[in-house]
Amino acid sequence: MEVFFFKEGYLRTSGIGYKLDNCQDDMVHLTNNAVQMKSGDYGRYEDGNQLDFKQFQEYLDKDFNEREVREGRPKISVKHDMVEDIKYTITKTIDSVKRKLDPAKRKGTFEILGYDFMVDYDMSVWLIECNTNPCFDESSKIL
Repeated sequence: MEVFFFKEGYLRTSGIGYKLDNCQDDMVHLTNNAVQMKSGDYGRYEDGNQLDFKQFQEYLDKDFNEREVREGRPKISVKHDMVEDIKYTITKTIDSVKRKLDPAKRKGTFEILGYDFMVDYDMSVWLIECNTNPCFDESSKIL
């Protein structure tokens, strides 16, 4: 079995800033495009509330990595830190179900999977879900 990882990716964002006192606001916590499109703040900061990896790296370098260096921590690289963590997690999920993916060992078959991750305050990535029928929506220039 071979696994191919598309080299580009994107992050979905919210048009409303996250604060602990607005936990009831779906627009803050659900970055799903179908939810965000209903917000008056949709596209306020990014086209389609999305950032590609390069744009996210630029954001980190401007707003996050400066703080990290001041506090004595290394800079975060989307490509070398976060994407490598994502690849590792994807590899482990495929490994855990590889016998179920194609038990008949058919030749010439493939599956396209969509993985959703969350990035926390410390820029760690966490698997949310894997979709066997990912959306191929073109709601922004990135997509």
